[in-house]
Amino acid sequence: MKLSKQDLVAQLIEKAQDGVEILATAAESSRQDSIQAEGRMQTRYGCSKELNGYLADGLNARVSQRANDVGRLRSLRLPQDPFSVQEGCLVRLEDVEGERFVDYFVLPCCGGENLETGNGELTVVTPESPIGKAMFGLGFGDPFSVTLGNGEKQYRVANIT
Repeated sequence: MKLSKQDLVAQLIEKAQDGVEILATAAESSRQDSIQAEGRMQTRYGCSKELNGYLADGLNARVSQRANDVGRLRSLRLPQDPFSVQEGCLVRLEDVEGERFVDYFVLPCCGGENLETGNGELTVVTPESPIGKAMFGLGFGDPFSVTLGNGEKQYRVANIT
């Protein structure tokens, strides 16, 4: 069964909401640990109160970011029959030999998440990511190269939906 873009966005929203709940629980736990920790150093290395406070602050910032991501995904307008790569597009890339295909979902947030499509996995990329920047605005059949962590890769846009 092939999933629609709306189904994939719903799957991503569910993942993001689950992440918000997990992060919020961890932030509250760190906050409680910070409150209950000794107020002064018991040894010269004792700084658990401060470290737990910093951890709680960082987790709370991540909770806010994920909650913002959920809002952005809910208000996202998905393009119908796009002619070029843009936000909301499913993009299939083909390597220069035409032997390997890679599928991406271009979205404004949640880059790096993997989604199950029924025909395999695809990866969410943002327009700010290296691969997102390289393919943004390209049309069907357009070749491009991108430098990733394992060197330069050559691709061709095989499909845009």
